[in-house]
Formats: sequence, structure tokens, C-alpha cells
Amino acid sequence: MLAGWVGPADRWERFETEWSAILEMKPRVEYFKYSEAIGFHGQFNGISAPSRTEKLKLLINLISEFGLVGISASIPHRVFQGWFRYAPPPFNNSYLVMFYGVISRLLRYVNSIGYEGKVELVFDTQSDQVAKVQAIWDEFVSAAPREFVPLLGDPPLFRDDKRTIALQAADMHAGWLREMNTAVELGKPIPEPLWHPAGEHIRREYNFMEWWHAAETFVRLFGANPITYSFGEGTELSVPPRLHLPAWPLRNLSARQG
Repeated sequence: MLAGWVGPADRWERFETEWSAILEMKPRVEYFKYSEAIGFHGQFNGISAPSRTEKLKLLINLISEFGLVGISASIPHRVFQGWFRYAPPPFNNSYLVMFYGVISRLLRYVNSIGYEGKVELVFDTQSDQVAKVQAIWDEFVSAAPREFVPLLGDPPLFRDDKRTIALQAADMHAGWLREMNTAVELGKPIPEPLWHPAGEHIRREYNFMEWWHAAETFVRLFGANPITYSFGEGTELSVPPRLHLPAWPLRNLSARQG
């Protein structure tokens, strides 16, 4: 999963100032990380549940106040393994597939609101992924839909989330969506966020890559048309045509039916 926020460039400096001010409020934390807030460790070690929840509400209200729009992309392991495990490198890497997915969703959104400038992309530093992203940037641009290419500016920037404060808000988004999507995948009720009802009006644009969405992405990246297999139960299964067909699609189909 990758998730973040999009907003006009001139809002981010003030957003970071106000985000930092909330973190400074007692009980003070030096930075925000969703896993630490939920698990009461790291910066949130020793903080009471009511104080933790109040800080979460203030942060979510700040995101809402600034009118930021959530952008995310996620792919279940079962779908990634089904389509991209056997894809040509580097797209047998889940981070790069989600990198493509989250930027695609972002570009569709900014195109839909009539934005005509360049989009500046800032990701948190992933030491093992930065070089891979930089190496495929030109390939990524060439694979983008033609109407989106003018929106793409320079290659993404990678920054430390303790210094680029807005990335802490991205971590908050990703952490919550991971909880929500995990519940969906396991067939469990979606948990109510701790900050409810704060943030009810925040707009979020999802790219949740189910089997058929993965097929579309595969075609976009590799120019291959999927072959569709039909089963007696009436279920259709798309398979990359130039790849060996292993046993996983049948196991996956059984798991989903059972």
C-alpha cells in the first residue's frame, strides 16, 4: 500500500507549521507515526488513550481544514502474486506496482479537476526502492496515458518523514487504510477510526487493485492483452498471456469461493 495527500503547493508550508504545533501540545511528541500511536510505543509510550485519541482528532481535523484529498493505491497479496510475481523486473516488486498505482490515481484526480500545471511528487525515503524508482521514471512516463503526461514534472523527491512533516500525514493515511483493507480481506467488520466522527468530509480517491484492475495495469505496463479463462461455476479468470500458468490461480479461486 501507498497513500498520501494532494493539495496546492502554497498550503503545505503552513500545514506543516500547524501539524508541528499539534505535536508540541501536551503530551508532546517529536513526530507522528501511526503504528506508534496505535500501539502506544515509541513517541506514544506512556501516553494515555484519551490523550492519544485527542491528538489524532486534532491532526485529522487539520487535514480536513486544509482541504487535502487522500490518494491511495493498494493491492492484496493474492492479486499481486497472481499477476506480478512473474512479471519482468522491476515490476515483480510490489512497491513499484503500487508506485505506479498511486501516481495513476493522483493524475486521474488532478486531471478531473482541470488542473493544468505540473505535479510535484514527494515520497518518504525507502532506501531499497529509491534507485529502482529513479531508474524506471522515464519508462513510467512513457506508459502513462497521453492526456496525463503534461502533468508529470520532474522525477519524485524522496525525503525523511521526520524533516518533511507532511509525510507524517501520509503515514497516518496509509496506516488507517492498511487496517481497513486488512479487515476487508479477512472478511471482518471495518473498524471505526479512533478519531470518528472527525474527518467525515475528507475526500479520498482509492485505487484498490482487484484482479481485473491488476489486469488493466498489466496491459498498460507491458502492452499484453490478458487471456480470459472461464470455469464451470461461471467465474472468469484473466491470466497474463506470455507467462507460465502455475497452480496459484486455481488455489486463489478456490479460496475466494470457499
